[in-house]
Amino acid sequence: MTSRKRIYLDTKFWIFMRQVAQGFASKEKQEIYSLLSYLVKEKQAICPLSYHTFRELFKQTDRESRLLTAEIMDNFSQQYCYISPTQIVGQELVIFIQNEQARIKQKSLHENIYFVWTKVPFILGELFPTWDNESEFSVQIRNKFLEYYSDISLKDIVEKLSIGLPHKSSSELIEKVNKGKDENQSWSTYHEVFMHEIAGILDVLQNDFEKMLMYYFEVNTGETISMEILRKLKGGKMIADLIYKAFDKRKIRKELPFINIKATIHAQYRYDKSRRFKENDIEDIGHTAWALPYCQYYFTEDNYATLIKQTKIDLYYSTTVLSKEKDIIHELSKLI
Repeated sequence: MTSRKRIYLDTKFWIFMRQVAQGFASKEKQEIYSLLSYLVKEKQAICPLSYHTFRELFKQTDRESRLLTAEIMDNFSQQYCYISPTQIVGQELVIFIQNEQARIKQKSLHENIYFVWTKVPFILGELFPTWDNESEFSVQIRNKFLEYYSDISLKDIVEKLSIGLPHKSSSELIEKVNKGKDENQSWSTYHEVFMHEIAGILDVLQNDFEKMLMYYFEVNTGETISMEILRKLKGGKMIADLIYKAFDKRKIRKELPFINIKATIHAQYRYDKSRRFKENDIEDIGHTAWALPYCQYYFTEDNYATLIKQTKIDLYYSTTVLSKEKDIIHELSKLI
């Protein structure tokens, strides 16, 4: 993954690629398809999938279209994807803490980019038989399951899940988010709105901070500590407060990208009082939180590309965000 140019396609562009395969797409879309195919075949580029890509794939109601889209995704992604959303937040937190410790000890730093990839069958997390012991036999069984699942394609999964996944409309959530936006307009600067978002995210993550502290305590002491004791010590709140202060003083930029990007985009929506959240916006924010920190290119909708560039968060992560077909063709042509 790290040796190739990583190109993140949002759902709009995966649909374009399917239309090319079905034979009814414009010349520009055909050229994009051809360029991506060549770059992937020559191992110069790859288009990784994410949980949000997977989720939106199953919104397609026509089974044949869904299967064809899955096949194209298999080809362009080489069946590589991000680890699950819950894992990636935890991974970023662990790397953040380790790097802070490394800076104090003047040791080399870790990079998230090496720890966020997996294969398509594990897009929702790693699931395999496990036992309470770590005997050689149980480890062998686990490894065999990992090997077996690693060979399963996205198309295989779609064929087995013939009825699709249950889809719950997010309209109620969007209505609640817009109502909350309308009722909380007591701010004067963008940074103030951004910090409101950071505070909300950190509050939700306090349980994760406590689990991380438990892990580090066990690693460093060889002993266990109960969650009850950690909560009495307010360890999770202490980490949340430290991260909040770092964001407030603008000391965090590329670190903790999932938190940073989500807070930035949400804050931009709230700062523009006339903008309304729409049903697809939740997925688009998810796509962006994966694409910007871990891919060099992000192809998305016109209005979303404009929004990202307004925040300038694409510059933090040195990611090229494009929406116009002619611009994409020009950029891909330079990679050949």
